[in-house]
Amino acid sequence: MNHLNYVIAAYAVAVGVLIITAFKIWLSAQTLRRQIKVLAETRRLHARNGS
Repeated sequence: MNHLNYVIAAYAVAVGVLIITAFKIWLSAQTLRRQIKVLAETRRLHARNGS
């Protein structure tokens, strides 16, 4: 392997890590958004019942 191959491999690894990290952040944001939605609905129902 020459220098160009090492550079291309390093960029490929970096892009792979970035994609995996972005997916993990997106997944955790979806989970958080779902939890906030459930909490908001619970609070809205609680407020509607006058308690």
